[in-house]
Amino acid sequence: MTAHLGDADLQRSRRGGMLALSSSDGLALLDRALSSAEAVLVPAGLDLAELRGRSEPGEIPPLLRALVRPARRTARAAELPGDSLAQRLAVLPDAERTRSLLQLVGEHVATVLGRSTADGIDTGQAFKDVGFDSLLAVELRNRLTDATGIRLPATLVFDHPTPAALARHLKEQLVPDGADTPDVAPGQPAGNIPEIDEGFDLEAATDDEIFALIDNELGRS
Repeated sequence: MTAHLGDADLQRSRRGGMLALSSSDGLALLDRALSSAEAVLVPAGLDLAELRGRSEPGEIPPLLRALVRPARRTARAAELPGDSLAQRLAVLPDAERTRSLLQLVGEHVATVLGRSTADGIDTGQAFKDVGFDSLLAVELRNRLTDATGIRLPATLVFDHPTPAALARHLKEQLVPDGADTPDVAPGQPAGNIPEIDEGFDLEAATDDEIFALIDNELGRS
């Protein structure tokens, strides 16, 4: 069932604490499940260390929350990362702010795509052109939310369709005073960014509806 998955998909599963099973292990676990009196069993390979390292209950998949408790947060870990990031950016020249945020976005894009470094990330290339789908888009949003402390929408990649556009958006959010004279980085997106249909209620939408919207706008529906 998972033979069609690429390296990026498998790495995303591992980051989520789910390990791939060999055919023999999968069949053996299925046989054990069929012989059990339990009504519902889910054979799975879990990376418990990865799951326990999560600091927020919401970062653990709902199916596993009864099995794994997130790591206890210390006072230092509870600090908002966006505060320190915003403070670091505030003392930098505007061009350095852009460079730092481009590097931040590039590193997380590389991680989501399963790459070891961000060296090959083209900041002007559209996310849809490097293989982003709705799951990758939401994972990138989640990672940048953790890195910046900013509440970011699930449609982030649709609203800002290149790493350069996304970095500029983060700069405007983190250092509003510096948004008046932006030092535009290479890779400025071409054309206008389309707006979400006014009839689409983003707040009331289900996860599946948001994923479908992102996939549609990324041209992968």
